[in-house]
Amino acid sequence: MDADVIVIGAGPGGLACAAYLSALGKHVVVVDRHTVPGGNMSCFTHRDPATGEEYEFDVGLHYLGDCGPRGSIPSVLDPLGVRPDYLPMDASGYDTLLFGDGQEFAVPAGLDNYEAALCAAFPAERAAIEQYVGLLEDVRTMMRAGMRRPGLTQLPGLAMPAYRMLRLMNATLGDVLDRIGASPRLRAVLAGINGTYGVPPSRASFFVHAGVFLHYANGAWYPRGGGQPIADALARVVRDHGGEVLLRTQVEEILVSDGTVRGVRVRRPAADRRRGLGDEITAPIVVSDADLKRTFLDLLPADALPSDLRHKTARMTMSAPLYVDYLILDRDLVAEGKPNTNWWVYPDDDFDAAYSDAAAGRMSGNSFAYLTSASLKDPTNPRLARPGQTNIQVMTVAPADHGFWGLHGPGPVGGESYRRNPEYLRRKQEFHESLMKAAERAIPGISTSVVFHESATPITHERFVRSTGGTSYGLAATPGQMLRHRPGAKTPIKGLWMVGADTRFLHGIGGTLGGGMMTAAAISGEPVSTLVRLNLPDVWVPEPDFHLPQRAG
Repeated sequence: MDADVIVIGAGPGGLACAAYLSALGKHVVVVDRHTVPGGNMSCFTHRDPATGEEYEFDVGLHYLGDCGPRGSIPSVLDPLGVRPDYLPMDASGYDTLLFGDGQEFAVPAGLDNYEAALCAAFPAERAAIEQYVGLLEDVRTMMRAGMRRPGLTQLPGLAMPAYRMLRLMNATLGDVLDRIGASPRLRAVLAGINGTYGVPPSRASFFVHAGVFLHYANGAWYPRGGGQPIADALARVVRDHGGEVLLRTQVEEILVSDGTVRGVRVRRPAADRRRGLGDEITAPIVVSDADLKRTFLDLLPADALPSDLRHKTARMTMSAPLYVDYLILDRDLVAEGKPNTNWWVYPDDDFDAAYSDAAAGRMSGNSFAYLTSASLKDPTNPRLARPGQTNIQVMTVAPADHGFWGLHGPGPVGGESYRRNPEYLRRKQEFHESLMKAAERAIPGISTSVVFHESATPITHERFVRSTGGTSYGLAATPGQMLRHRPGAKTPIKGLWMVGADTRFLHGIGGTLGGGMMTAAAISGEPVSTLVRLNLPDVWVPEPDFHLPQRAG
């Protein structure tokens, strides 16, 4: 065997799993087709053709929750020696909701502060607010209990009857908002972070919505230097313990014999082929951090899985993908005194209609936008922009359909060219103009302040990350695709494991990092308590190890 473990994909989950297994003495080989590790936690640069200046942007790390002492993210990273500087966002409002009629609502750190702010904004709906916050606390209790013994009437340590627990797990966010009798505006405020999981309230799992909100309940942070230094540090742990991180190397097939995994077949870069390196890497354990559908339906042989599981996988739905504008402004928002917050801009209270419009590509007055500025979160990072400028991203949900974007061939994964396609360019311009109108609500004058602009679509994301439909969040977080309806880490194929956004550990940097750690514990047979007691030397520095790629949309 060439390795003890092969990890497909250097996303957060794959890197965390690989780093822990390496630290526990396994020879791990990580394989990723990109030029840098990190997946949605990576960064990229763009060069302004007019000035030659380079600007650095995060792909998917916009903010983190639970980064305080003994928080969930430090609990995963600290034992590996990955100890970033966590820069706090505005505790009085790390998220700010802006509505078309002028109302604003700042989401403060602390559940008690959140409840107080809600009651101040909606004094006539105190009872509904108290009921809602009580349900958040129920979910927090359930999450802490671990949900590991679902057959019992009462879970140990969980002061909640099973029927009440199951009712919460099977409810949509819309169901809960109906149940408490919230007004349309209160519903919109309570659902205001729905863009962090890409599913409208009528379909979104309340359990997931509550879990995401609770992740940020004690505040929000941003790691100094962005996401790339964290990815690089995790890759460094693998290499420092004798493992390998093979970039520019694409896995084309997971090799299976008699129901047991035996390795992967890869397409190596030309330099490796000239050195005579083969196209097979063997190991008794393969961990896939790739998209579930690509893993089960594309990478595995057709007869490797039961047909009913293949059909179920094919029917599963994905969360909404995103269109993103990457902007440099010729103004300094820090000097202007803008708060260190994210802005969610909503024209009205009907989020389901907004999703329907955006997902169909209808750039109507119902479009919504999310704005986040790395310059506000990490103001001393010189790679973001020149002095006096601001680095900012503006995004919204967008259609996954290739035809909408003018692609009618094999698609970006199949090598279809699209970046000069007139229909593709027209659609991008429509989205950009719509987002700039929405962004004016948060930053007046932004449209005339842009000195550099690049954008990414679901097609871009599908091309670089190989996610089905170009989604950033994996399988849609609906009640029908949660818990036992969602893949666990272990698969029916002996030796094949899954990590990443499509597993029960869910999406986001926190979910995928934690899932990677838990999967490493399961593979190694070590209790999680052993992993968290690791105390490796510091390997984090706030700068990327690699020359960051140019990523054009």
